[in-house]
Amino acid sequence: MKKPLKIVFLSTLILAVALAPGCIGEVEEGPIYPDAEEIEMPSEVSEEILEEIEWDGLVNAYKTTDSPEEVMDWYEVEMENQQWSELHEDFGIAFWEKDNNIFGVQTIEPEEAEQEFDVNKTVIITISVPPLEL
Repeated sequence: MKKPLKIVFLSTLILAVALAPGCIGEVEEGPIYPDAEEIEMPSEVSEEILEEIEWDGLVNAYKTTDSPEEVMDWYEVEMENQQWSELHEDFGIAFWEKDNNIFGVQTIEPEEAEQEFDVNKTVIITISVPPLEL
């Protein structure tokens, strides 16, 4: 697996653990990028992400013809509009928190997406982690 995909796994684990242990509530998914088309997530990628966060979460993948920069710019504005607080952003990966839910987005350049997902378009991976209720 490529280094950028491993970064999102590790970042998700760190952020989920940082919110404090407790019971898991219902997951709230963040917004989906406009006109993005859902694609099949390779099972090994989804399984590795869920193993890293150690809780049930939702992992989805989408493709778009827009650039990774356009995708991240849209998420920055949209997440603020929906009152999500940014936790982290770096290297095409961003995480937000709202009501103890975590929502993460990673963009993958078309060249790498072709190797990982057999898609020659920008791929967007979203990760929704349910709230940890104290």
